[in-house]
Amino acid sequence: MDDVYSPFPWLDELLTGGADTVRCGFADMRRHRDRPGDLPFALSLMVRMDDGIMDSIANGPTRPYFEEYTRVNRLIDDLGASVVGRIEGLGYRARQVPASATANREKLTASFSHKQAATQAGLGWIGRNCQLVSREFGPRIRLGTVFTDLPPVAAAGAAITKSFCGKCDICVKSCPAGALSGKSWSPGMLREELFDAVVCNTWKNRQFAHLADGSKGLCGICVSRCPRGKAARRKVTRADNC
Repeated sequence: MDDVYSPFPWLDELLTGGADTVRCGFADMRRHRDRPGDLPFALSLMVRMDDGIMDSIANGPTRPYFEEYTRVNRLIDDLGASVVGRIEGLGYRARQVPASATANREKLTASFSHKQAATQAGLGWIGRNCQLVSREFGPRIRLGTVFTDLPPVAAAGAAITKSFCGKCDICVKSCPAGALSGKSWSPGMLREELFDAVVCNTWKNRQFAHLADGSKGLCGICVSRCPRGKAARRKVTRADNC
């Protein structure tokens, strides 16, 4: 099973069903203050979204995109719950952070940013669209995180500490809300330096909430248009993966 990699056979077994779409990596989070409790390590889960659907939203989201977004989030949460169960069965502690959950509705922040664990695990960097970008899938992904005290041994990935977007600013120019600053990411940057979540959210809710049963608006234009996410960019070898 070359496409799903981990140091634990039970984790390989859990992820085998999504071999073409699922990636994972371990991160040492002991220096990060935002981690929950005293759990020092994180398993970052990354699931690719459907390319046909992502290609179709270059000019705006669709109902199928909302359904795909929901499906992938549920898949990540199900995988995370299974991972927690296995880790606890080994006698260690584990805590899952849901794929999509807003903890602070005023600031539109979650209890933990999955991108922190993903960059530390070496799964990708944060693009100018404030989304995780992997060399293999681009930003066409969703993330989840499981914190644990299970030692990752030699499995902890090499952290990504710089952006590989170069001078590309297609996402910035594509954002209909004007919510992206255009700055290039580096570790330690505040989200607000890259992205105005309130401006983005206000635009999405005004324009697209009807596609999501009125629950919240989704957009995805900046993700769809990113060159890193297009099929021609995805033909990379395992050695070239983040």
